[in-house]
Amino acid sequence: MQIKIGTDEVFVAIVKALSMFGPLDLDGLVKIVPAYDKSLFSAISVGLSSGKFERIGNKISLVAAPHGTAPVVPECPCCRGRLAVPVAHADALKERYLEACSSAPTLTYLLNQRPVTRETSWYRALYMALRGDLIGKRIALLGDDDLTSLAIGLLGQDCEIVVFEADDRLVSFLARQADQLAISHFSTVEYNCREDVPEPFKGTFDVALCDPSSSLFQIFLSRCVTLLKPGSGQIIYTFAGPTYLASTLEFQRLATDLKLQIFDMIPAFNRYALVHSELVGGQDTLIREIGGSEDVSFVEALVRLGTTGDTHPLTVGDSNASVKDLYGDRAFQRLQNLENDPASKTEPTEVWNRLYEKFSPKD
Repeated sequence: MQIKIGTDEVFVAIVKALSMFGPLDLDGLVKIVPAYDKSLFSAISVGLSSGKFERIGNKISLVAAPHGTAPVVPECPCCRGRLAVPVAHADALKERYLEACSSAPTLTYLLNQRPVTRETSWYRALYMALRGDLIGKRIALLGDDDLTSLAIGLLGQDCEIVVFEADDRLVSFLARQADQLAISHFSTVEYNCREDVPEPFKGTFDVALCDPSSSLFQIFLSRCVTLLKPGSGQIIYTFAGPTYLASTLEFQRLATDLKLQIFDMIPAFNRYALVHSELVGGQDTLIREIGGSEDVSFVEALVRLGTTGDTHPLTVGDSNASVKDLYGDRAFQRLQNLENDPASKTEPTEVWNRLYEKFSPKD
């Protein structure tokens, strides 16, 4: 079981970050401090009420210590901390991407959805391009509530994209938007990861991408391995190490057990969008006062893995794991309070009822 970072540890980490870099807004703190948005808000409130922190404009600072001591800035202004710098003509493609994403279905807790920011999805595709993992590749996305497939389709040349997604709303939406964006060689498959990979797709991809919660890593990475061509040299992109969890070796052990090689790790690459409906008390006010432009809830590292001659899946065939075991305690608790599910509040009744019937926990 992974252990959450405590409020005291978060407070100490905030003090360290402000000492190093000077005043920071919430987005800046989230990328540096090991905290989920709510624990970060709590620690900031403690600092403000105790007189340790003060507000300077839309940022938080240590009292009487407005200047940082670090000889570097916390994030590269060119790549935004993601290493990939887009060429000028990519800006027009990005605008098309953002417009296509604007009507995406509302997230649902039934599938443990927690999309990253659109900027993050765009930079995922840019980084894949930088590493030579787009052009001429057959790419599988295992779940795509982040809409990364559309960014890949706009930036990739001569690549084939197949999205495996359990949410039929996203299956339809992605297919429709890919068609409107004139993305060729793009297809969607309605697929639940608890099931075995459909036979025609096994061993046919060069690159796979997945972004599961930590409790789902084994099954998702196993499915990715099953989708990839056999032998060495195939690539998996995933995202690990949520900043609100204490560091463990669980992910590293899993990669070793799968016989996958860790090639790249970029901290704070994955930035999850803040869900404003989950905010309580004065948290919304705090966001308005010191929130940054990205509206980040928590971050994870990008991890680029490579297959070896010994790579093999650990989960084979259908999985009989319970919903609680698959989703973990935090996500399972959300399933007990579905009246707060964002999709239940925005989707038509018949759509919500269909989602509930298909995905509400029955074990």
